[in-house]
Amino acid sequence: MRVPNERLLHGFSEAAADNELGLSADVSRRLAQEHPYELVLPENYEPGYAYPLLVFLHDDGANEQHIHRWMNLISRQNFLGLGIRAPLLDTSMLPGRFRWARRRRPLYRQLHAILNDVNEQWNIHPQRIVLMGEGTGALLSLRIWLRHFRSFSGLIAIRPEADWGSKLPPLSTNLEGRMLLTGSDATAPSSAAALDGLAENGAEIYLAPADCTNQELGTTIEAWLMAGISTTIW
Repeated sequence: MRVPNERLLHGFSEAAADNELGLSADVSRRLAQEHPYELVLPENYEPGYAYPLLVFLHDDGANEQHIHRWMNLISRQNFLGLGIRAPLLDTSMLPGRFRWARRRRPLYRQLHAILNDVNEQWNIHPQRIVLMGEGTGALLSLRIWLRHFRSFSGLIAIRPEADWGSKLPPLSTNLEGRMLLTGSDATAPSSAAALDGLAENGAEIYLAPADCTNQELGTTIEAWLMAGISTTIW
């Protein structure tokens, strides 16, 4: 049974109400076509099952294809993976390398449109959409999640910029959701202050070892994701 678009994007209705989004079907389709993305399907995909979705924002100097690397490490069975390409050419000007603009709102419109496009063809659970970012993409994921945390069931931040804690927007006093952070010095003043603020305002934070290998991190992420599914009543 297909999951209707309005259910998939239930959390985005709040943003649309204040005129931040409110995308028509034609605008949504055009935006999705203008911004390349990569979708990774689980092995033995079952159309009747609503899958969790990992939405991945790559680091500067990479591209949307890096979602394959992470899905191979996390799981090729239980999740769909969606890698989104950054809009700007990397400063190195080498082919296949892109970087993010620092403005959050255009990226959120792009993400909204791509989610609509993907849901036209594939069965995604509307309450199991997790943001995942690496490097610069981790900071952008954090900023989007903090503004629209009700749209996502969790956040994974991998090796964010060293001063990420000083670049966050004001925190909501009723922050909901789960967050996994790795590759950051949690004792650095700005990081420690940000983590304290996130926890005090309601975020459930898990700190993965900063020195773990990507293989170990993939196993940790899968366990964290499955724990979130098994302990939540949908």
